[in-house]
Amino acid sequence: MNSLLFMREMSSLKASSIATAHAGYVALKGTLELAPNTDAITGPYTKLRGVWYDLESRWSNTKTSRTYFERSAQLFVLRDATGNAIIDPKNMTVRTRHVSASWTYGSGMTIGKRSSERLLKVGDSAYVIGELTIIPTASDVDTRTVHASPTGRRFFVSNFSEEALMSMERAWFIVGAFVFTLSVLVLAWSFYQRYHGATFPGTLL
Repeated sequence: MNSLLFMREMSSLKASSIATAHAGYVALKGTLELAPNTDAITGPYTKLRGVWYDLESRWSNTKTSRTYFERSAQLFVLRDATGNAIIDPKNMTVRTRHVSASWTYGSGMTIGKRSSERLLKVGDSAYVIGELTIIPTASDVDTRTVHASPTGRRFFVSNFSEEALMSMERAWFIVGAFVFTLSVLVLAWSFYQRYHGATFPGTLL
C-alpha cells in the first residue's frame, strides 16, 4: 500500500521551479551540487566522491549478526535554471542509481561481512519531495531549504526521473498485490484442508 500512496502523492504534486515554489510541501527538480564552502563527501566503502552517502555493514557468523548504519549529514544544494535550494538530509529517504555492495568472508567462511553503500553525486539530476522553508535575507536573495516535514510526510530525494520512479512504484505495487493475494489463497486452502477436507476410508482427521 505504501507504493500506491506514494504514486498518488507524486501525481498530486506538480514540480515547481525553485524560485517560484511557495513555502510548504513541494516537489522540485534540478541538479545536485555541493553547498558553498564545503568539500565533497567520500563514500567509506567505494571512496567515491559525492554530496551524500549512506553505508550499511552487516557482520554475521553461525550464531549472531550485527548491523551498523552510517550516513552523511552535510548539507547540499539542488539547483535549477531559476535558483537553488539547500537540502538538509536529516530523515531523508533516498532512491539512487549509485549502489555498491559486496560480501567478504573470514576464516573458514564462518564469519561474513556485507557492505552496501548508496551515493548521490555532484551533477546528478534529482527529483525532490519535501518541506520548503523560505527565509528572507538582507541581500534580497531568499534562503530556501528543503527538509523533513514536521507533519511526518515523506521527505524524498532520488536521481531517478519522476517517470522512472512511477514505473518502479507501479511494479512494486503489482508484486505486493500478487504476494498478498497468494498469501490469502494459501491461508484459505490451508483452512479448507484443515476443517473441510474430504474424508477417505481409513483416513484419520
